[in-house]
Amino acid sequence: MKSNWLFYLGVFINAFVILICVSNAFMSYKSFDGINGASHSPVEGMTVYGRFMLWFIPLALLAIIGGSYWFKSNAKMLAANILLWIPALPMLVMIILWGGLAMIFVLFGK
Repeated sequence: MKSNWLFYLGVFINAFVILICVSNAFMSYKSFDGINGASHSPVEGMTVYGRFMLWFIPLALLAIIGGSYWFKSNAKMLAANILLWIPALPMLVMIILWGGLAMIFVLFGK
């Protein structure tokens, strides 16, 4: 039961990261007015490698989630959890850090 809970928590964290990555990718193509009124998008300043990684990261996370579901269907729950938590654990730490700092600043800031 605990293994299932960890699995779905890892899927949720990875899906949250996918949503952030995809929204970042779509917002990068949005044009905005610069300081002198010239309309351009942030993607125009990116390298080809940067544009590639903008879409590769969400696709890689989808592949990781798909692979972990495949491991789960083959009754290899430990491998599924390890595969899911390799990218999810650093993101969970950063979400806790950002949330904790935000709470500290809200509670004790002036």
